[in-house]
Amino acid sequence: MAGIASNVTTVAGVAPNVTTVAGISGNVTTVANNNANVTTVAGSIANVNTVGGSIADVNRYAQEYVIQSSTPTSPSAGDLWYNTTANTLNYYSGSSFVGIAPGIASLSADTQPQLGGTLNADSNNITNGGTFTANSFVGALTGNATGLSGTPNITVGTVDGSNLSIDFGTSVMAKLLKLRRGTTSQHSSFTGAEGEVTIDTTKDTAVVHDGSTQGGRPLLRED
Repeated sequence: MAGIASNVTTVAGVAPNVTTVAGISGNVTTVANNNANVTTVAGSIANVNTVGGSIADVNRYAQEYVIQSSTPTSPSAGDLWYNTTANTLNYYSGSSFVGIAPGIASLSADTQPQLGGTLNADSNNITNGGTFTANSFVGALTGNATGLSGTPNITVGTVDGSNLSIDFGTSVMAKLLKLRRGTTSQHSSFTGAEGEVTIDTTKDTAVVHDGSTQGGRPLLRED
């Protein structure tokens, strides 16, 4: 005993602490059994200190973002709540929780999507389209354009293909096709494009143009 007298004296001096440890011996045993985890935490002590230094932000996040089935009590504007029953994310507007739509995550599920501005395809193709409605369209349209309705104004530039087919239906005089037209006097100073057909309203006849002959070449009438 004489050799460890100083140690005994030291322990006696901290007897209250020894008694405290003895009172929580179960916790001490738990820590001992999780020694590997304790070592891991010790190896990341800098991160632990960072979190500890930002504990106010951690607590604020826990208050502002809640995951549960029931509506949070005493929310503040901007708080987020994930409803685990409905599987929806909501934000608090200041008066009520409002569901946040999934946006374009499932565009195919939106049967009537609307644009807030110009759709720019960035030189990519829009294919497999169904019905297309537009006030105006500029660009190359390839494939079959069917079902035109209303009063569309269509300006056709160079048609790339074997033919341009316009079906006006089977009813007599069902549709109206108007070509460029003018009087004989107006035609006399007009040079149409190659292959263009216009109507001379004075002579009531068609005029074929070759791209160079001013006035074009009137066709004979049946009478």
